[in-house]
Amino acid sequence: MANTAYGAESIKVLEGLEGVRKRPAMYIGSTGKDGLHHLVYEVVDNSIDEVMAGHATYVKIIINKDGSCTVIDDGRGIPVDKHPTYKVSAMEVALTKLHAGGKFEKDAYQISGGLHGVGVSCVNALSIKLIATVKKDGNIYQQSYKIGVPQTELKIVGKIDKKESGTTIQFYPDKDIFSTLEFDFVVLKKRLQEIAFLNPNVTIILTDERSGKEETFHYSGGLVEFVEHINKSKPIIHKPIYFKKQIDSNTVEVAVQYTDGYNENIFGFVNTINTTEGGTHISGFKTALTRAINDYADKKGMLKNEKLTGDDTREGLTAIISLKMRDPQFEGQTKTKLGNSEMKGVVDSMVYIALTEFLEENPNISNKIAQKVVASAKAREAAKKARDLVRRKNAMGGLSGLPGKLADCSSKKVERTELYIVEGDSAAGCFSGDTKVALTDGRNLSFEELIKENNEGKENYCYTIKNNKKIGIAKIDNPRKTKHNSEVIKIILDNNNEIICTPDHKFMLRDGTYKQAKNLTIYDSLMPLNRKLSKIGGRITIDGYEMVFDLVNKWVFTHLLADEYNLDNGIYEKTQGDAKHHIDFNKLNNNPINIIRMPKDEHLIYHTQHLEKCLHREDVKERARQAHKTDEYRNKIKIWREQPEVKQKFSLISKRLMQNPEFKRNLAKSFIDFYNSNEDYRKKNNKLLNDSQKEYWSNLENRKKASLKVKKFFEDNPDAKDYLSNLAVEQWKDEALIIWRREKTR
Repeated sequence: MANTAYGAESIKVLEGLEGVRKRPAMYIGSTGKDGLHHLVYEVVDNSIDEVMAGHATYVKIIINKDGSCTVIDDGRGIPVDKHPTYKVSAMEVALTKLHAGGKFEKDAYQISGGLHGVGVSCVNALSIKLIATVKKDGNIYQQSYKIGVPQTELKIVGKIDKKESGTTIQFYPDKDIFSTLEFDFVVLKKRLQEIAFLNPNVTIILTDERSGKEETFHYSGGLVEFVEHINKSKPIIHKPIYFKKQIDSNTVEVAVQYTDGYNENIFGFVNTINTTEGGTHISGFKTALTRAINDYADKKGMLKNEKLTGDDTREGLTAIISLKMRDPQFEGQTKTKLGNSEMKGVVDSMVYIALTEFLEENPNISNKIAQKVVASAKAREAAKKARDLVRRKNAMGGLSGLPGKLADCSSKKVERTELYIVEGDSAAGCFSGDTKVALTDGRNLSFEELIKENNEGKENYCYTIKNNKKIGIAKIDNPRKTKHNSEVIKIILDNNNEIICTPDHKFMLRDGTYKQAKNLTIYDSLMPLNRKLSKIGGRITIDGYEMVFDLVNKWVFTHLLADEYNLDNGIYEKTQGDAKHHIDFNKLNNNPINIIRMPKDEHLIYHTQHLEKCLHREDVKERARQAHKTDEYRNKIKIWREQPEVKQKFSLISKRLMQNPEFKRNLAKSFIDFYNSNEDYRKKNNKLLNDSQKEYWSNLENRKKASLKVKKFFEDNPDAKDYLSNLAVEQWKDEALIIWRREKTR
């Protein structure tokens, strides 16, 4: 082995941008065609960050004849004032220092694709020449660089209107770095068109001065137009589904459309960055899509023995997922994969809720989607059976290779080709078919009914005692008939309920141990299942929810056990939110598949959007009507309304409402409609008014006040007396009025 020296002098430090030039692929992916175009994307991404921040409306990209590329925007312009630490312009710092930029300061950019502060500085390092021009504060500033090193001082090269602003970056890729220097118009067009679809407020212009080509991209339809563009030559099943959801600073936009094809096309973007390798946001979308369609198909009775997989729900799917968030964590500078683990749950929750709402509210489209997905599942099952048949025959050596007494099926009649598996005496004990099991969805089903539902593809869950002695929930995996004409015994409980089972069936006792049925005595105490409905009081703040008794935790809500099951089995994560929601709004259906987590504020909004399923249900409204009729309720309301602060509040509300002319008109109309349609009220009201008037005018003081008021009116309005006098003369010319008066005064 050669004796080579390895000492301190062997350690080399790459200063400034030297590391970028030494290992360029670490920063831009490659030094081939893809890496060359990545330089353009890095500069364009900075311009798009200005668009997302609301400071830019257009971006122009020019492929120049001299082999350079220019990117122009009308954003705020890179800062040009001196940096307090480096004592040079902030623009020079951004273009020559790694991990320098405005993306680290949240006040500058709420949402951005640039995060590491190495994008444009990489472009500078890998360019033989770069010219940066900034329009700002009424001046045009310019500075040139060579392989990342400033060649001139920042200088003012012109004057402009102070309202104008923007940044122009022109760069010449270094031939010593890249294997090709030819920019491809088609490659750039594809990426720039994507960006325009994702940002409806921007106009992007791509110009090729070499050939004279120019294209402008502006899509006010956003993701919907994006999906339509992708599927323009494909037979589609429905119009694009679009929704947008926001939780805190995270916004998810999704557009979905199914075609008659078989391939899935899912495109993920984070802050307009194309995450070609996917990431946690795509995983969350896929999980939500599978669950939402599974739930819908199951609810509509479309599933029998089929089990929908993710592949089934994505066959023929075109989907665009655009996530905008703070502090995304990409895997590598090329940003091809999102790594934020919490986003899987966030996207899952938002997409599941939005998709579920859409499917429920648009049955025509939903049925088309469900039918396609179910057909995909059937095709997959058929293909699997065909593969299994080929493998089985190959493994057994043909049609006659089955072991022992078994022979391969030779009949083509379905009724003669079923295989029954019957377990022998070695099976652990079992119950009679009519024995009922308490399920977490609030039902009690017999084993026969469980077997039937299992064969129909329905998932059921029951209660269990876990290894830690706590009560929990478990899925009933495979209910089946295992014995016939077996010896059984009858167990009579102290509440006179009876259980029929085989003698060897093991029962759990209160202490957690097991004992066979044939060995039970009157002194044994079986592990109980005690359930009740919650009532508000003490630590209980919700009413009518099922609770079960736990030997460790005492009384616990069943929906919390379902939530625990989902967390333990990775169905969702705690980061999706703190509120536990019953998907079908039935608070007694505590199947884990009926429970989802979401943020508390979104949970409240979701309930207000579906009042017909909760507060506005007919049974709830009827209970409220009956409660409002009770003396107890009326007395409580009366006492509450008599409080001074409540009176004042209602007074202010009434005054504010009465200032609204439309409200006053509606109020008057409603009263007149009620008055005219209620004879009893009219009589009662008229009598009350007559009695009140008699009482009022019987008071001499009231009559004096009225007299003085009339006298003052005519003193202040002398013309009124003449007007009324003339009006009276005209009225008394009416013969009918004279006759009426004569009759009244007779």
